Amino acid sequence: MKKKISVRKKRSKKSLLKSTQQESAPISSSAEGLSVPTHLNINTLAAICSLTDRQIRNLETQRVVTRDETGEFPTIDCLRNMILYYKNMNSANDVLRLRKAQADKAELELDQIRGGLLSEDDAKEMITYALAPIRKSLEELPTRLCAKCNPTDPEHAYNVLRNDLDQIYENAQRDYQDAINLAKE
Repeated sequence: MKKKISVRKKRSKKSLLKSTQQESAPISSSAEGLSVPTHLNINTLAAICSLTDRQIRNLETQRVVTRDETGEFPTIDCLRNMILYYKNMNSANDVLRLRKAQADKAELELDQIRGGLLSEDDAKEMITYALAPIRKSLEELPTRLCAKCNPTDPEHAYNVLRNDLDQIYENAQRDYQDAINLAKE
């Protein structure tokens, strides 16, 4: 048997208090003219919470929601418990994410200690060492090629080649910086 309590017209605080004391079932929050049942069956509770009946039964198994002696769910108690359950679940997920991040950081530090990872400075030094011969060869190109490219005006050819080479350096530097920034994220 479902009991519905509704507020039809504005009543004084005394009459509201008196009417609530006379009711045997707890009164749920209600707005003027809105009737809220004090008990819900599983289908209604599932629909209100956008869950399936199966999910409600799982919550019941976990004792998040409970049925009363009539076999129905007390509205206020169930909704309050579900809100707390999901709020705590979100907090637990936040804690798990934090612990995972801390474990990942510790693993990276351990790898660095073991020599599996390079420090940023060591990585930059290795890259510079590996690219130095390539840079030297590129720097010599405009001088070596200018006379071959434009025998009548080698200075113009030199300037064109030098500008193109400078553009290649700028692009490489920008890409390198983007890669470092991405690695830090």
